[in-house]
Amino acid sequence: MYPTDKLIEAVATADVVVLLLPLTPKTYHLFDHHIFSAMKKGTTLINLSRGGTVDEVALIDALNNGQVGFAGLDVFKDEPLGSESVFWEMPNVLITPHVAGDISDYLDRALNIFANVLADFRNGTEVKNRVDLDLGY
Repeated sequence: MYPTDKLIEAVATADVVVLLLPLTPKTYHLFDHHIFSAMKKGTTLINLSRGGTVDEVALIDALNNGQVGFAGLDVFKDEPLGSESVFWEMPNVLITPHVAGDISDYLDRALNIFANVLADFRNGTEVKNRVDLDLGY
């Protein structure tokens, strides 16, 4: 909802920050010490996007100092999350095993999107939901 040049302003006033962004060279570690320090003390962070969008060392620091009060994490830089990760021991972290998108009608919806894309491709019309390789998503 916010362009990256407005990110500091957005996180500074948010009680909850939900990440739903692709992992690209521009979004790699986008959420770092700088962004976390701009957040209101005690902000909740939910990451449902890609693990690499968050600098995990910076997030651990922010969770330990209370800048981020709680984190719900469905994705990590390395998956599955290793048993040695400190995230497992943190009382202010909820970990889910990369299943946030596991919804009952997922397969039907995915197949419907695929069928529409295939029809567009075969008909020579503009393909919707096209991945732009330059953007990375």
